[in-house]
This record gives sequence, C-alpha cells and structure tokens, in this order.
Amino acid sequence: MLLMSNVNIVSALNATTSKEIHGSAPYLTFDSGMTKINDTNSLLGISLSSGTIIKANDDVSSITNPIELPQTSIRFSDIKTVVPLPTAGNSDYPRIDLNQLIGAPYYYFGDAETGASATGSVTIKWEDSADNDITASVKANPTGLLSTSCTASYKITVKSTSGELSTRYGIPNTSTFDASEHIYYIKPNRNNMVPCSVEYAQPNLAYDNTSWGDASVDMDGPTWFANKGYKVLSTSNSGNYKGASSIIRNNFPSTGAHNLFFYLLWIGYTN
Repeated sequence: MLLMSNVNIVSALNATTSKEIHGSAPYLTFDSGMTKINDTNSLLGISLSSGTIIKANDDVSSITNPIELPQTSIRFSDIKTVVPLPTAGNSDYPRIDLNQLIGAPYYYFGDAETGASATGSVTIKWEDSADNDITASVKANPTGLLSTSCTASYKITVKSTSGELSTRYGIPNTSTFDASEHIYYIKPNRNNMVPCSVEYAQPNLAYDNTSWGDASVDMDGPTWFANKGYKVLSTSNSGNYKGASSIIRNNFPSTGAHNLFFYLLWIGYTN
C-alpha cells in the first residue's frame, strides 16, 4: 500500500513538470517585485521614496508642471531608476548593461535563474534648473542633498537601447524593449524648500548718497541700503501713510511714474 502511494506520487510529478509553465513575461525588478520591468515604459520608469512608481507613458510632468517629490525625498538616491547608483556597485554609472542586472551584485531578476539573459542598456542624465549637466556630481555623491532653493528643479533623462530579457523556461519567456528615452521634470517638496522673497527694490544707483558723497543731505531715506536699494519691509501696504514711521510700515514702492522701474533683488533664489 505504501509502495503504491509512492508510485502514484512520482507519476503525478512527471505529468506536471512535462508541460510548459504558463505565466507572466520575465521581468527585472529593483524593489522586490513592486516595480516589474518588462516593457519599454517600465524600463524608463522612476520610483520615489514614497513607493510611487511613475512609468514613462504615465508621466505628464513638464518644465512648468514638475513632479513634486515626497517630503522624504531629500537626496538624489531617493529617486531610483533601473540604473543602479555607484553606492550599489555600479562603477559604470550613469549607464548599465541589462545583462549585468541579472546576477551579482544586483539580482534584479529575482532568483537569478540559470539561463536568463538580457541585451541592451540604459543611461541616465541629471540636469539642474539652469540646464547644467550634474550627472558627474550625482555619481560622485549619490547621497548628496537635493537643493532647497525656492527655484530648485531637476530634469532626469532616462534613455534605453533596444534589447530583450529572456529565460529558458515558461511561456512567454521573452520581454522586449525598444530604443527610446523619456524626460522627467521634478522639484523638491515645498516643505523642504527655502521660500523666496524680495529683499530690495533697486532703482538707478547713480544718484544715491554714496555716489554724490554729501553726507549733509540724506537723499536716500531710512530704508535705503548702499549698493542695494530700498529694503522691502512688508509684502503689503498698511494703508496708513501719516507720520515719519509710515515709511517702514508700508511696502516700497508705493508710488509710480512714467518709465520708473526697479530691479527686485531676491533672497533664497539661485539659478
């Protein structure tokens, strides 16, 4: 009776494993399966520290409508792509060959099945708000802090060559990738940024006290700062213009004239 049971078990195993395994197409993943990379849109995708995954075809960001990062995203390394950072062992950053991702040290193919292979590569490029290429800086310091300037923003370009990921077993056993690229526009979370504000309203500086050199006559007034202009003390006018103190209770300028203009000198603004 026991022998018959063993024979039946062996027969059942043979019947099961003699057929092809039907399932999903093979995929790469860099976050334990949360992100499944099995087509071009997912290959070019990004993952944020909140767990949000943005694929290329779902992204609607632009230079005027950037993605606002989660408040927990304060470092370059908090924005992940399929391209591993140097801290993960990628000395070729900002590039990676997909075949390198299957085995050590990345194991982006899950269990690194023997016989899995991939072709193609992906490259990433970082730019700041002034369109300066800062990829080398990110490579040198991937855990560096994102800018907190009120005007900070970044552009991430993810570019792939054509390629495929294949395995020896299963149906389907191949995922293909097209040569393509996508640009993401991102900015730090507003709670992590220093607010911008106008510090001075600067007219033509040719006729201030410094230029005329006559300390006996104050041509500037109490809110004037040499080589800067008028100190902006309030963002709105009080409506009370009586007495000498009204100057410091109200914003400047509170009047206007034909062709009169001021340069606004900002604090917290970097380009």
